[in-house]
Amino acid sequence: MRALALAAAVLLAACQTPPPAVPTPTPTRDPNALEVTVLLDLSGPDAALGSTQRAAMQAWSDRRTGTPRVRVGYVDVAGGEARLILALKRAVDERADAVVIGAHVRYGELVAQAVAAAALPVLFTLPIADPSGGPGARWAFALAPTADAVAEAVADDADARGLLGAALVLSDGAASGAAERLALLGALRRHGLVTAPLVIDPREGQRLVRVAAVAARSVFFPGTTAAYTAATSGVPPTTPATLYLSYLTTDADLLALRDAGTVVSWPGSRAAADAGVNTIAATAGDALAIVAAAYARAEAPVTGERLRLALETLTFSGVATRYTFAPDRRAGAALDDLALLRWSAAAGAYAVPAPRNER
Repeated sequence: MRALALAAAVLLAACQTPPPAVPTPTPTRDPNALEVTVLLDLSGPDAALGSTQRAAMQAWSDRRTGTPRVRVGYVDVAGGEARLILALKRAVDERADAVVIGAHVRYGELVAQAVAAAALPVLFTLPIADPSGGPGARWAFALAPTADAVAEAVADDADARGLLGAALVLSDGAASGAAERLALLGALRRHGLVTAPLVIDPREGQRLVRVAAVAARSVFFPGTTAAYTAATSGVPPTTPATLYLSYLTTDADLLALRDAGTVVSWPGSRAAADAGVNTIAATAGDALAIVAAAYARAEAPVTGERLRLALETLTFSGVATRYTFAPDRRAGAALDDLALLRWSAAAGAYAVPAPRNER
């Protein structure tokens, strides 16, 4: 029944996006090991996010000692939703114990149904809509703050600093950033700013970004930060605007922005910043640690159902935050750790929690 449901989800996704071939891992099942399949964009537009997470997970695996043994297989799902759902089905066929999705995905009905049909724990490391109460809720675990929580934190920060009087939202128009754009626009609207995003070509938008940064007090860039680094890196030091980047900001993005002269801010983990670790990398490492901790406490022999039960009653202190799940709580991050981080080439600061009460 589970295979039929997943096959139906794959066929439905295929009608929307023709799936490219998915590289198939070649695991040899070890009955005494925890088998985790990780789905990442490793060759597409979000490859920087994928490589950051894979490096963090490999570092965690290299440090790992004790039981259970954790075997991790990485699958490149660049190419769209259909490819991700097909990879999820193959993880089920290959008897994975859990799946970690670190690809930038819109958690809508199609993905939720695929998670429900998989009937094994699926952990998401990047912000998604709150999966609580949806069709895949029993099996979905959101490790990052939800997209709405992230957007609200950004709007709160800009409002507290008095930066919404003259604000612009610039977008590359990418489909993968649609959920983040909608969440941000909704949060800004609740703070009294009604605006529509101005769509730009990030490769040719440097002049427009410079003008916007002079004319506005704040400029928002929803979507993967890597898409905007070329357009934002040349903003002059005298520019008064604060540039608000995405939660999806990696160390490579910050390195690319080393010449930006204005204030650059983005939402992320206060705990990870205090530890000197990138939020995306910290959450990826936490994902493996959480599954291993749940597997160790699950009743033997460990099944998908028993692992799910162990996860949803787990409180785990990770590098990025403290995670708490429950049957009616599938977004586990502690929002106390969600902060606006700041970096400025002029000041030399790096990923420090943004100071408060600057209004």
